[in-house]
Amino acid sequence: MGRHRAQDQTVRREVRKELVKRQSVDCSLVDVAVMNGVAYLGGEVRPVRHSNVDIKEEMALIESIVRQVPGVRDVVNRVKLPFR
Repeated sequence: MGRHRAQDQTVRREVRKELVKRQSVDCSLVDVAVMNGVAYLGGEVRPVRHSNVDIKEEMALIESIVRQVPGVRDVVNRVKLPFR
């Protein structure tokens, strides 16, 4: 059980690193939890100021990137998108 928890913490750190790399959206309010290799994304995301990014497309891309993080078996995306 402890080994899985340690693996999940490592995966969580890697997922956070990937979120921070996104330049067109602010992911600072996105919560990440990983349990048994399933990444749960919550909170909210906002476009970076003066960015004309399609937030839905960006979130789809982020979800795809998270799925590629080693150790992630699945992604549950509950991130709230801003109204436009």
